[in-house]
Amino acid sequence: MKKISLIIPIYKKKEFIKVVLESINFQTYRNFEVIVAEDDNSLGKFIKDLQKNLNYKLIHIQQEDKGYRRNTALNNGVRISTGDLIVVIDQDCMIHPKFLEEYAKNYNKADLFTGRRFNLGKKYSEKILKTKQRRFNLIKLFISDSPKKKFLDAIYVPWLSFKRNSRVLGSNFAIKKEFLEKINGFNEDYIGYGLEDVDLEKRVEMAGGIRISMKNKAIQYHLYHPEPQGNTDRYKLNKDILDETIKNRKYICNNGLKKLEKR
Repeated sequence: MKKISLIIPIYKKKEFIKVVLESINFQTYRNFEVIVAEDDNSLGKFIKDLQKNLNYKLIHIQQEDKGYRRNTALNNGVRISTGDLIVVIDQDCMIHPKFLEEYAKNYNKADLFTGRRFNLGKKYSEKILKTKQRRFNLIKLFISDSPKKKFLDAIYVPWLSFKRNSRVLGSNFAIKKEFLEKINGFNEDYIGYGLEDVDLEKRVEMAGGIRISMKNKAIQYHLYHPEPQGNTDRYKLNKDILDETIKNRKYICNNGLKKLEKR
């Protein structure tokens, strides 16, 4: 039975973090650890106090706040992880009770696994944050203010199979730890919002990895919040990094789990 290391990069949003961590209590698959990788060092007491409400092992690591450094936080989590499969979610995404079970069941089918998320409405998200609701009733979810356009993404139908592999979504994906180590982890040259998930996808492809979709299997529910404004200049720099990586077919990054000399 494969062990899962669920890594969650976090920053500031206490109300979201509390709800998401408590939603993990209901997982049917129990061979897992949770690593909260904080892109800051301000939530130590909050996480410690929250642990009494959790029924699983949680590890909290921190780094100095030097701006948005998601990939650095993720690598910190990978280095101390003990699982065979690295699963990544965001701090604002609650997960279905079968979420980790589905990732475990599909372990032997691929190297990279890509999930999706269902966006909750503003009013429904506010209700969740004010109550102890941590599981979802599909009828109540459907009649809420949540968008209906992609409601099928909220339904657990694991027997469905999608021939077209979904692109990597940063809030819901998994990768075998041994394969992640092969490509030297997440590229820490990416700073700020944008393209770090595309980088992972492209490097896995170049390294010969197999990717499958976990749509309608590993389901998560995204709590509403206004979208953050990205740094346009930083995005352009990230795009240059990605273009160079693809051009040179460089699937092993220099600035990853290990710090390698540039060639």
